Amino acid sequence: MLTEACFLIERNRWPATRVLEYVLESEIRIGLQLEHEIEAIRGLMQRYANVPMSLADACLVRLAEITDLPICTLDHDFAIYRAGRRRSLTLITPEPRALHEP
Repeated sequence: MLTEACFLIERNRWPATRVLEYVLESEIRIGLQLEHEIEAIRGLMQRYANVPMSLADACLVRLAEITDLPICTLDHDFAIYRAGRRRSLTLITPEPRALHEP
């Protein structure tokens, strides 16, 4: 989601506003309406409070539950999270060695 994209782009020393500018200039549609999913998202955050699960992570997990789409992430916590309490999420992640190569 946008918050995760902003976090990751800032982590790589780019301004987060570039993500927002891209959204404004493109036809990106956000597939999750927080006001309709707040109970499910709150439930996820409570279930994974020991991790702890951020709002951005909870939104991504909920979106994956709704759409059955994969999550592209560098965050290892997503291997812990489950859709519908049982099903592993489909993740797109780089190979471990690729993270450490120059």
